[in-house]
Amino acid sequence: RHAGRCRVARHCSIVGDEGRRGWRRFILRAYQPVVKQLGFDPRAGAYQGEDPQRFQKRVQAVDRLTGAGRDAKVQTALIKATDRFFTGQRKALDPAWFSMAFDLYLSRFGLDGARALMDTALGSEDPDFRPAALAAIASSGQRPIARWLIEEFKDPRLRPSEQRGFIAQILSMRGTREYGYAWLRANIDTLLAGGGA
Repeated sequence: RHAGRCRVARHCSIVGDEGRRGWRRFILRAYQPVVKQLGFDPRAGAYQGEDPQRFQKRVQAVDRLTGAGRDAKVQTALIKATDRFFTGQRKALDPAWFSMAFDLYLSRFGLDGARALMDTALGSEDPDFRPAALAAIASSGQRPIARWLIEEFKDPRLRPSEQRGFIAQILSMRGTREYGYAWLRANIDTLLAGGGA
């Protein structure tokens, strides 16, 4: 996962509204020129063979602008690429952008989006797509998604190791942390006995 994992500030920031506005202005001033200089094309292989440092610089800048910066142009490019990706155009979205793109997808579609993304992920053995999709769902910071994930969702295609990772990711996000701890306290005996998530 990228360093800027907390992309949706309301889910994981500890600062107030004024602080978030100031931080957003700083992010935009710092990273919009970087993306303007380096360019941004979310298609698979668009930067194949590029110098790794240059590529990483772009990834970091896009990550910041997608999240805390809420840059409309960058977000729109990712949303359009994600839409194409989910209609079968797998080359529309490079794995480097998966976590950012799926975060945006879930922020738009909520629980319905999580259900659709989960079904697509569990039908895939792609070593990049599947874990990125599952991590995005568990780290959405949305309580309805967290509740569905650990209380209702059952599917034999889900591996035990994947299921065990959900609670840790739910606990890591501000929006779902309290719910996750309450669930953990209520189910600790079952978990220690080797059952549940």
